[in-house]
Amino acid sequence: MRHRVVSALLVYSMLATASPILAQETTTDPAPKGETQGDVGVDSSVLLDLLETLLIEKGIDIIENNVKAAERESGDLDKAIRAVLGVSVKDIREHGLLGGPNSEMRKLFKALGLDD
Repeated sequence: MRHRVVSALLVYSMLATASPILAQETTTDPAPKGETQGDVGVDSSVLLDLLETLLIEKGIDIIENNVKAAERESGDLDKAIRAVLGVSVKDIREHGLLGGPNSEMRKLFKALGLDD
């Protein structure tokens, strides 16, 4: 339970930092003459709340799993690296900073097209 509270606070603080950027309102000009405007108005605060809720839930699960996995590491430094990055020091040594083929960091970089 204690890990869940700490995890929630970490994720909340990250989102609180990003929220002002995400919440900036954008204005759209009316559609040019003869065209219809295809955009549907949506309250950005509702979308922001939904996004934050989903990120907090997923973020807490990821952080909890990282903390649990860190318990299997030997040495305090290895445990800290695994808890923060989610990548085992052994995998960093074998595969580089992104960790093994199934690490979340490598999956993220692949999704962004930054890793083969």
